[in-house]
Amino acid sequence: MDPGYRREVLVTGSYAARSLAPLSVGGQLMLYVQEHPLNVEAVADELGLMPVSEGADVLILRAKDRSVWQRPMMVGGVWQVGLSQLATDCLSGPGRMPAEGEKILEFMAAHEQVWRKTDLSHLDEPTLF
Repeated sequence: MDPGYRREVLVTGSYAARSLAPLSVGGQLMLYVQEHPLNVEAVADELGLMPVSEGADVLILRAKDRSVWQRPMMVGGVWQVGLSQLATDCLSGPGRMPAEGEKILEFMAAHEQVWRKTDLSHLDEPTLF
């Protein structure tokens, strides 16, 4: 994925956690994609992905609600989900992801000033690392 790719695609899971909790290498690239309606084939084509029947390295995710799109972060030129969403996604994921989620929670507890807003009037503005 090109750095700085549009904000309608947000990285989550191990690839996003790696910047704060480098506990694993590899894994599936997990992307929330904002499409209405979600057309997986069109999104995959736009991102240069090829469909496979099993063993996928990239998962295209549809958010259950709008909270995924609140407070995204730009990390290393790539848009990622906000820290609270990242922690939630990792804690509920397979393999090493729960351990990554715990590390994200530790980071959040130690660095509240980085992610916690004191003024709720700017909830939709991205947080930049």
